[in-house]
Amino acid sequence: MFPGPTSFAILLRRHRLARSLTQEQLAERAHVTAKAVGALERGERRRPYPHTVRSLARALDLGDGERAELEKAVPFRVAPRGEVIPPRSGPNQDRDLPTPIGPVPGRDDEVDLVSDLLRAGERRLITLVGTGDVGRTALALVAAAATRSEFPGGVVMVELAGVSRGDDVVPKIRAALGLPGAAFDGTLAAPATYLSGRRTLLVLDTVEHVLCCGPEIAGLVVSSPDLVVVCTSRAPLSVRVEHQVQVRVVPLTPETAIELYRDRVAAAGRALEEDDRTQQAVAALCARTDGLPHAV
Repeated sequence: MFPGPTSFAILLRRHRLARSLTQEQLAERAHVTAKAVGALERGERRRPYPHTVRSLARALDLGDGERAELEKAVPFRVAPRGEVIPPRSGPNQDRDLPTPIGPVPGRDDEVDLVSDLLRAGERRLITLVGTGDVGRTALALVAAAATRSEFPGGVVMVELAGVSRGDDVVPKIRAALGLPGAAFDGTLAAPATYLSGRRTLLVLDTVEHVLCCGPEIAGLVVSSPDLVVVCTSRAPLSVRVEHQVQVRVVPLTPETAIELYRDRVAAAGRALEEDDRTQQAVAALCARTDGLPHAV
């Protein structure tokens, strides 16, 4: 059961009705689904992404004051800059982790799906499967950040792009957890002991390079009841405890692609000129990427 409409939900419905729009009409104008609009107005989806709020504000033709009020009504979806919280105890508690570079346009449903899976804890080995550059890592990080309060043992990221041998995966996990080498005998016993009683989220990125490590990862999950693992990969691990989530390609509308480009430029500490020449160049650049978020 949901807690009920938020101030954002109430404002959104009020603005929609004031303009005599149905949920379907607003959805069409904002380039979202009618299901998404309904979930927002009922308070089922409580933290829409910034690009979704901007699209709704444009579709409703809100003035500056109304737009600011609507944006202010959205609770923070993640902490500032989207950071993933490190473990709260243990030798690596101050370890810096990769962060999402921004929102993942068009993936509200997938973020909610993965976040719900993480919160439920019933699926403890989740693999986000998709083609290269589709945005698997960003999806994993945003979902991890959104659910970090569920993992008092912390969220730990392990990059596997540079690993080519399956035997090196468990040592990489050991190092990411901060276990001293003297406490590690090369087996799963030490990580499993360390994780006992610590509800921890482990994000393993680009596992496709070492798919042969699937049984070891599955073994770690089975021997560590308080551990949840999210893998990103071009192919599934194909182990019994794995739950696969297909990450689809989501082309952006031209307008949203330009907005995303602006967000990325702003995140880099720069600003775009407002002249027509710059705007045309940005539009042409986004068009050449076929509207793929990662390419933009």
